[in-house]
Amino acid sequence: MQIINRRISKEIRDWFFEKKVLIIYGPRQIGKTTLTQELIKEYENTLFLQCQRPSVKNLLETKNVTQIKSFFGDNNIIILDEAQVIEDIGLILKLLIDTYPNLQIIATGSSSFDLSAKFHEPLTGRNIKFNLYPLSISELSNIFDKFTLVEKLPEFLIYGFYPDIITTNSIKKKRVKLDEITSDYLFQDVLMFQNLKKPNILDDLLRALAFQVCNEVSYN
Repeated sequence: MQIINRRISKEIRDWFFEKKVLIIYGPRQIGKTTLTQELIKEYENTLFLQCQRPSVKNLLETKNVTQIKSFFGDNNIIILDEAQVIEDIGLILKLLIDTYPNLQIIATGSSSFDLSAKFHEPLTGRNIKFNLYPLSISELSNIFDKFTLVEKLPEFLIYGFYPDIITTNSIKKKRVKLDEITSDYLFQDVLMFQNLKKPNILDDLLRALAFQVCNEVSYN
């Protein structure tokens, strides 16, 4: 996939090694993993950890900071991808940053409301939050000239500005990828929020909202 430079990159790098945990919020497939890998490519002693891996999850959930730091080794930039899956992740990060303030920890999560709730209290005063959004026109101008941007505007408005969709040439594949993103977000992230039990409610709500675009929406 073609790498598109994100404007937020410089803002995040400016906070490196300020004794803060850097938290990147954003929905699935928005480019958080790609962004973090780009952020650290110029640095040595970096470690990227996928928190959904059972071995990583089990290690972090021990809350044994000495054991965790031993696993980190000499690496001083640590990426924790999909950090919201770790139980008590806010407390774990607080222990790490208080014990090893020279570590630069970057945590990302797909479900921003879940991640925010888990980080909020333990990391008060110890974190800087960033929101990663879909691609902007200014970011797309790095890969398309202005005439191409105008030509592709109807396509952008239909299929959106997710990086993987933008860089896919086939309209058929764009539709498939968009359906997958929508399904994953609705039936994994949103469905887990407050333990919703009826997925058909989300379908009905989404359909009702779609039919009322640009109109007043009744809460009932």
